[in-house]
Amino acid sequence: MKKNIIAAFIFLSGVLLVIRGYLFVHQYEVQKTKETFSIDARNYAQDIEREFSYDLDAVSSLQSFFETIGVPSPQAFHAFASRLTKNHKSIKVLAWHPRVLNSQRSAYEKEGRQIAPHYHIWSKISENVTIPTPIQPEYYPALYVEPSEETETVSGVELLSTENLQGLIKKSRDSGKTLATDPLFLIGEKNNLGFLIIAPIYKLNKPSSTLEERRQNIEGFIIGAIRFKDLVEKSIEEKVKFIDITLIDIHAPLERRIAYSSKRNGKEGGHFRDVYYTHEIHKLGETWALNFTPKPGHYLVTISPLD
Repeated sequence: MKKNIIAAFIFLSGVLLVIRGYLFVHQYEVQKTKETFSIDARNYAQDIEREFSYDLDAVSSLQSFFETIGVPSPQAFHAFASRLTKNHKSIKVLAWHPRVLNSQRSAYEKEGRQIAPHYHIWSKISENVTIPTPIQPEYYPALYVEPSEETETVSGVELLSTENLQGLIKKSRDSGKTLATDPLFLIGEKNNLGFLIIAPIYKLNKPSSTLEERRQNIEGFIIGAIRFKDLVEKSIEEKVKFIDITLIDIHAPLERRIAYSSKRNGKEGGHFRDVYYTHEIHKLGETWALNFTPKPGHYLVTISPLD
């Protein structure tokens, strides 16, 4: 009897040692997986933030072009802007929106038809509704559009009366700062949210130091239109196959706070709820949170039966 007890004790001790060793190895594997995932996710976040900075540099380059020579000809605009759109794949459109007074509207629209045959000033008042822009003191309609295949789609769209942009346009004009919009559906887009980079242009050789001078001498705006899907997926290319990414605009309206998500059908990625990484981007008055989780089948760790 005593021998049986001793044998059972030795057996149980051995089992406990095996379990303890297994748990130790398992926890080590989990920790290494978390570290590997965090390093990868941090690199991906930096790639996305770098791409955003590149896109902002492209808009700034076009802004500097205007500030150096004044408003260019259509040919000069397209020659300069086409190089930018070719080198910045996440930029959907670069456009020039000049200031047009109501007294100039008729003549301006006639001039615009030399660029686009059906040119007129119009407004996008909701996702699926566009109308001719009602009479107002001034307008900021798109005149030059790059790439050229977007001309018919975008030409003439007016900023002040389009989907709640008035406040941001006036803020950019008054401050002289480049700003970004909350997530919105770009023209021609129904399923993917994007955003606009808005850069003010003032009349060449005219003062713009004070608020009054900026309001009086505003020439128009450079607009860069970017889809969140392109910004994320073209930044990290094939890597998006291994990791789920959600981009959240912290201060956007609730219904558009999730600007982009690579998840499909609500499936959760990964094998551990605490394997994730979060990175914030602060630019142009916006705060974006990038949330990373593993896709199913990646960053695998053997699951402990005790979990």
